Amino acid sequence: GQKSFEGVVIYNNLIFIVPINRLGQH
Repeated sequence: GQKSFEGVVIYNNLIFIVPINRLGQH
């Protein structure tokens, strides 16, 4: 259960960082 939750947090973090990084590049 903990591992699953951690994976979700990392997944959400990546999704949140990806758009921000793209905006910064643009």
